[in-house]
Amino acid sequence: CLAYGGSKQQAAIASAGGIRPLVELVRDGSDMQAKYAAAALRCLAYRHPANQVAISREGGVQPLVDLLRHGPDAAQRHATLALANLASDASNQAEIIRTGAIPLLFEVRRGGTAAAQEHAALALAKLTKAGGRYEAALMRARVRQRSTLIDPGARRSAALVQLTYPPPPPPPRARIDPLAAAIPGGRPT
Repeated sequence: CLAYGGSKQQAAIASAGGIRPLVELVRDGSDMQAKYAAAALRCLAYRHPANQVAISREGGVQPLVDLLRHGPDAAQRHATLALANLASDASNQAEIIRTGAIPLLFEVRRGGTAAAQEHAALALAKLTKAGGRYEAALMRARVRQRSTLIDPGARRSAALVQLTYPPPPPPPRARIDPLAAAIPGGRPT
């Protein structure tokens, strides 16, 4: 990816108007075009705050989320990392939440490819580090699994341990026979 050459290349691609066509390819291109455009957006957003804001301003968040929802596995991998890179910027975090990405990221975390699972974990970790502002959205995602979200071998996934969810309901108690409880020595036979 040309954008991995450093911030000068990332800035040059953005200033040449490269972001908008990439967003359009993610939104309207074939599966292969969407995959490569998501990969390019991922690279442009990597550690480049100005590009992170520009991608969001060009409407790039929603197509990436849609790619999570409907795209092939290879495209999901790039979309999850692009969203993780975009989540580094505080102004993008609300947009990522608003587009409905949280449940989809959890879905990818549970059933995507190994790389997509790791990238989804990173995106979720960045959103949780944003503070209490987004914890309610995470809770509304109604994901109640704790340890199953963490793969012991996945890097960066340990941040998900910080997520807290309501504990599962307690198991039902044994029913007590009221007549047996009221009669000393138990129920007559």
